[in-house]
Amino acid sequence: MDRYSLFRSAGRGGGVCFYIQTSLNPKVSNTSEVIEQLWVTIRLASLSVSLGVVYRPADVGDGGFIDHLEESLSTHNTTSDHVLCMGDINIDMLDVDGSATMRFKDMFNALDFCQVINEPTRGENDISPTIPLLNYVEEISITWKKAGFGEEDEEGDVIPLSDLRERLRDKETE
Repeated sequence: MDRYSLFRSAGRGGGVCFYIQTSLNPKVSNTSEVIEQLWVTIRLASLSVSLGVVYRPADVGDGGFIDHLEESLSTHNTTSDHVLCMGDINIDMLDVDGSATMRFKDMFNALDFCQVINEPTRGENDISPTIPLLNYVEEISITWKKAGFGEEDEEGDVIPLSDLRERLRDKETE
């Protein structure tokens, strides 16, 4: 694709990748190869933003995955102004008392991350209103962000990254 760079990391589950607009000057960050992940850093206005994509195959133990993900997130949380992490973690978030679910939520809360995606991202899923969307991982691609990154419009929807870039530029010129 013209004007986009492909970044790919092969892995046991097929790997993960990003297509990122070349004008953002993306740089691959060094990360652990123990879990399927890829981290790219871009600059938006004067801000450093780390973008991560992770995948945990369903047959890989969740304990080690959570430990390595926490290590990566902690590193990027301290070296970048903002962090966005997305992917498929294959943890049954409906098991609210499960150890993996609790460890995963505790990790993200401790790092001051919050969920961005709050609705199904594929298919025509009929999600019961009694099930919190945060916990419906089977049908939601989880995207987390460091609190304070991004803005919400009047309806509470997260503003797309491209629009955010323009808003950051506008704020710098004010």
